[in-house]
Amino acid sequence: MPKWPHIRVLLIASEARPADVKEALEAGAHGMLVRCDSLQVLRDAISVISSGQPYFCQNSTRLLVEAVRQAKFAKFDALTAREREILVRIARSETPKEIALRLGTCSKTVSNQLCALREKLGIRDVPGLVRYAIREGLVRATD
Repeated sequence: MPKWPHIRVLLIASEARPADVKEALEAGAHGMLVRCDSLQVLRDAISVISSGQPYFCQNSTRLLVEAVRQAKFAKFDALTAREREILVRIARSETPKEIALRLGTCSKTVSNQLCALREKLGIRDVPGLVRYAIREGLVRATD
C-alpha cells in the first residue's frame, strides 16, 4: 500500500521506449506524457488524473501496446522448436506418451520439456497451454 495513496503521479519523459512506459505503470504512475506533447495535452492529463482516471498520451499508449507485444513474442521466442512442437501436440490432445512415440524419444523427456515450456510461458496446467495455443493461432479450437 502506498504511503500517500491520494497523490497522483504524472510522468513526463524527454523520450520514451516501450519498456519505459511499462516501468512507469509498474512503479505506480497514473499517467505519462512525452516532453514534446503540447501544453493542452498536459492540461488534459492533469485534469483526467485529478479525477482519479489514468492518462497516457497517444505516444505512450502506442509504446505500451508495443511493450505488451514484445513481451508476448519474447515468451514464445524463448521456446525451443521441440517445445513449440510439443505445445501444438498437447493442444491437439496428444499425451506425452503419444508425443514421445511420434518424436522417437521417451515420455519422461517429453514431460520434462512440457514442464520447461509451462515455466517459460508462465502457464500452470495443460488447459492453460491449450488456451494459449488457440489464442496464439498455433491450433484451431476445432483441431
